[in-house]
Amino acid sequence: MNREAAALGVPVYSIFRGKLGAVDRQLEQVGRLKLIRSVEDVQTRIQLQRRDKTALPKNRPRQALQDIVNHIEDIIRTEYLPVKPDSDNQVAEKTESIP
Repeated sequence: MNREAAALGVPVYSIFRGKLGAVDRQLEQVGRLKLIRSVEDVQTRIQLQRRDKTALPKNRPRQALQDIVNHIEDIIRTEYLPVKPDSDNQVAEKTESIP
């Protein structure tokens, strides 16, 4: 759940000791994941601070989210929209109701 938390902007700390995947390395490089490698890291790298529970999530563009939404909409358009026959060619074409 570390990756999901990092994607939501929640500070993430990990004590994982195995080989890191590319996603985890990227999250560490951009400061969204902090690896705790020693006892000293517990005292120096973990930042305890209260969060404002009334604050709304940061509204910033997220390309990954938009890509996922676009992909889901494409699937809906191609797989789930009703089909209406074309009277001239007797070829069915899908109707579009999603912009």
